[in-house]
Amino acid sequence: MIKIVQQFENNIPVKLIESELPDEYKKLFYWDANISNFGMPRTQWLDKFERDKAITLRGKSQNILCIDSGSTDMFFQFGLLEKLRDKTRQPYYKGDIGYTLDKDGYVYDTWFENGGDNNILSWWGVLKNARPFQGHNFVVGCDLSKGTGTTNSVAAVLNVNTNEIEGLLITPYLSVIDFAEKVVALCEWVGGNTPPLLIWEENGAPDFLKRVDELGYYNLFVKEDKSGKKNKSGNKYGWRSTSGPNGTKVEVMNYLDGSLHEGLKENPRFAALKLYDEQTINELESYVWFEGRVDIGPASMQTETSGAKASHGDRVIAISITNYGRRQQQPGNGQESRFYSENSFMARKEAKERKDERQKSGGKLWWM
Repeated sequence: MIKIVQQFENNIPVKLIESELPDEYKKLFYWDANISNFGMPRTQWLDKFERDKAITLRGKSQNILCIDSGSTDMFFQFGLLEKLRDKTRQPYYKGDIGYTLDKDGYVYDTWFENGGDNNILSWWGVLKNARPFQGHNFVVGCDLSKGTGTTNSVAAVLNVNTNEIEGLLITPYLSVIDFAEKVVALCEWVGGNTPPLLIWEENGAPDFLKRVDELGYYNLFVKEDKSGKKNKSGNKYGWRSTSGPNGTKVEVMNYLDGSLHEGLKENPRFAALKLYDEQTINELESYVWFEGRVDIGPASMQTETSGAKASHGDRVIAISITNYGRRQQQPGNGQESRFYSENSFMARKEAKERKDERQKSGGKLWWM
């Protein structure tokens, strides 16, 4: 184990290897990268309490450090969050997705609008020909709001081949119907070997599926039972949040926790997830077990029962169900279709073929 300690004489950081230090020096330091004290500065006074086995980690954070998130039972471990913060970086691109509708009301053309005042899309992946790499496959997962400016609607984009959250589209000002239209345009722009799988939290938002259906997007997440079998009748699309120890919310959060741990490993054994957005990690830190009932959510909602909050952990929900939806989307084969300029003969020919195919299928862009 290698830790960095400041020398007091010249303030030059040096690397110390714990196993090579004499025992008397080991007793002077805590070799946990300040994880046990939630990243707070250490003092001799604090170290005294650190050695007191009668004081729990929760008690220390509540009574000594006065840290809100640590004062409750955090769902995601503080050590995990600190390691994730080491991986954060700024997005390569910021902008929006532009699109047009044809005379029949279907999404006809999409493009990435770089920069400007309306930077609702952040993109951490590499773009080629102004689009993500088309040899990979993607999942787009959404957490919906009413668009009144109080909470965000979020669409997260997962590259199934690289296990990275490459994009986050976040806006508090689009209605459910308008957001559905924007998300379908996002899916068209993202593309891939097969169309992106679309999954969303469908609690109380029937208008989202209705608008997606009108726009002809049919590569949708199909609900599964506990054995993993897809539902074949009734309300079968999207993801429904349920509470309780056996609820779907705890299920997807546990799945996210495991994937984030795997994403830090050089050789992950199962579905890994790499996350670069610092604000999302801040939201992860706020998720706690609720007092008095087996459920999880942002700590700010522990005592809030009167309505919407300024933050509902929208990014976390979107990323959780995006990560969960990957079970129904296979990685791409790495083969990218040939790129043609949009004004070339081949591009116009392929556009006409897609339009003809759409008319034959009753307007549906893709279907399962």
